[in-house]
Amino acid sequence: MSATNMGLARGRHAATLRHMDMDMIVLNDGQASEVEDFALRGSFASPAEVIDAALSALRERFADDQYRTARFHALIDAGLLDLQEGRYEDVPLDKLDAWLSDLAATKR
Repeated sequence: MSATNMGLARGRHAATLRHMDMDMIVLNDGQASEVEDFALRGSFASPAEVIDAALSALRERFADDQYRTARFHALIDAGLLDLQEGRYEDVPLDKLDAWLSDLAATKR
């Protein structure tokens, strides 16, 4: 199956992927080659399936990033609350390395 038969039209600077639900998506030559390679290898039935899989992976990554960001903010809030309520230990600078080593050993 050629790129043209798959709905990919190569231009001088870009390739265009046509899909019936969308007017057009403009891909650069490298992106078009990757889409074409996936479809021609039989990994996907069409360029549209390649794009669907890429969007699905992007949605999953975005959701994971949102979860990590929310978790990070929750840990910051918990740490700030601990500071406000005095739940911390002052460690002299000359004993910091030993204190951190002890802390790491207890977390294992």
